[in-house]
Amino acid sequence: TNIKVNSVCPGWVQTDMGGAETRYEWVEEERHHHLICRGCDRVTLLDNKYLASLGSNVRGDYGFKADLDHFAIFGLCEQCQAASDPPQP
Repeated sequence: TNIKVNSVCPGWVQTDMGGAETRYEWVEEERHHHLICRGCDRVTLLDNKYLASLGSNVRGDYGFKADLDHFAIFGLCEQCQAASDPPQP
């Protein structure tokens, strides 16, 4: 997902939220991410702890320090999954 740091106004990031929607957010010291449902467009905040371990693993395995400051992750929320899954016998 396309997230850009604003070099003119540090602290502000531009996030592509999908569907031609761009959001500008002030990113403080506490990092966060977004789970965006492609079914209903619900946006849920995701704690950084989920990506912090990814960053540690990438650095340990590859020696690469990834910039994982602000992500938008697309998928289906629990309700949309339940609505699209056929009932189990």
